Amino acid sequence: MKFVEKYQEEFNGYILSLKKQGSTVALKIEDPETEFLFKNDYVINLCNLFLQKKLSGYQINYIADILTISDQLKFQKGCFEILENFADPEINGILTEKYVRSVKNKLLSKQG
Repeated sequence: MKFVEKYQEEFNGYILSLKKQGSTVALKIEDPETEFLFKNDYVINLCNLFLQKKLSGYQINYIADILTISDQLKFQKGCFEILENFADPEINGILTEKYVRSVKNKLLSKQG
């Protein structure tokens, strides 16, 4: 997957930082030039990529971390809180298939 290849160095640095207790994590942010609405559908896509094993839990953590600190993103209701939970494995634990599937199913049920 081209996305993973492009950001592999950042993912690796993120994982190493998480393994060092009390360390800070460097994030590379590429904010869009205009405001962007991050929708629940995008979280469902992240869930699918994790469940299909195309992205690891740490990669999801990194992506969610960047999304939650971006100045140019606005979030559909409930989306930000989910990303916050995805962003911090030290506090919320590592992402599991069961948890990610439950998040996906909850978001899908909201779509009607």
